[in-house]
Amino acid sequence: MKDASFSFSNANSTNINIIRFLSIQIIAISHGLENIGKIGLSNIYGVSAFDLLILISGMLIAYSVYSNMYKDENYDFKKFLVSRFSRFYLLLLIIYTIIIFVDGINGYSFLGHINTFIMNILLLNNSVLEYPWYGGNRHFWALPFFWWQYLFFGWLLLGTRTTKKKYVYYLLLAFLTLMMALILLGYRTYNKVVYLIIWYLGANFTFSMAKLNTYLRRKTTEDNNSINNEKKHFLEKKCQFISICLFIFFITFSVLRITLFIKVQNPYDLIYNFLLACSILSLLSFAQYSRIKYPISIQKLFNFLSSYSFTLFLIHVSLLNLFLQVSNDIVYFIMIYIIINLISIAIAYFTEMRYPQIRTFLFKKFNLISTDSVKRKNNNQKKLPKI
Repeated sequence: MKDASFSFSNANSTNINIIRFLSIQIIAISHGLENIGKIGLSNIYGVSAFDLLILISGMLIAYSVYSNMYKDENYDFKKFLVSRFSRFYLLLLIIYTIIIFVDGINGYSFLGHINTFIMNILLLNNSVLEYPWYGGNRHFWALPFFWWQYLFFGWLLLGTRTTKKKYVYYLLLAFLTLMMALILLGYRTYNKVVYLIIWYLGANFTFSMAKLNTYLRRKTTEDNNSINNEKKHFLEKKCQFISICLFIFFITFSVLRITLFIKVQNPYDLIYNFLLACSILSLLSFAQYSRIKYPISIQKLFNFLSSYSFTLFLIHVSLLNLFLQVSNDIVYFIMIYIIINLISIAIAYFTEMRYPQIRTFLFKKFNLISTDSVKRKNNNQKKLPKI
């Protein structure tokens, strides 16, 4: 994993936070506008934003696995699973506890839907088992996709580090493949396949950038191990030029695809989502090798604004369903939208924003890593987006 020494630039760390913040906000706003009848379901805005969220997820999960494999020869699936649990599943359990109460006010009986709740907790909802999402949380169809894809990808790369027995590795890989099939072949199969492709596009972008970083370092390193800055600058400029050309190409054809090339506008169209994702990756590639620098205040701002993104994603539909029963007035909606953000920040302050501390606690609890190593890891990741 020598290529995994790659790291995102400070500018791209901020760019990723900006994309994640804007994507979540657009999703929340589009769901709210759907509720009050201002836009239709499955609109181009929310679907495109979710496409970018999937893309960023693939990039960051791949970055986490690759970089940890490079830094820690003992990094295995157990450590990956604890990290995912502390980041994803723990918050999910807390949000479900809140949703039981909120959806109860909305008239959705917990006791009358206990089986549905259990399948949602097990992240098996909206699969071939045909259990729906819990309550009115229509966006929860995507959660099993996220969770089982995380586990599949983690075991695929880390399984051989976790067990020396090949049959154990392949048995668990077969099990996770089966679980992915159960999820993909259930509700919204086509949409999930599209997002699976986009997720792996993001993961492969991270891997490709690591390879490119190694190539550039090799090309600019002299015999005495010094860096030829003139050659480095030339190659970086070349990368920027190619990235901008690719961005213009991809964004042009993504717009043409969704407006002219298909008779009925379909925001879930694979080609459109693929082109849109590639255009964003081209911009990130440009920023990686540019000298763009955000002021510290901007970095801190978007680091904070993205720090409650997953909490907002999980809780916003349930709260929108509760509050927007009163009125469909647009001014009232804006007020409710701000309140939901504030509620999400309050919840995230004790959960999502505490992810590094929770992970450290669990690592210590299960004797997965020494205290000093965890501290170094937390300190090294402070400037990077939380994964």
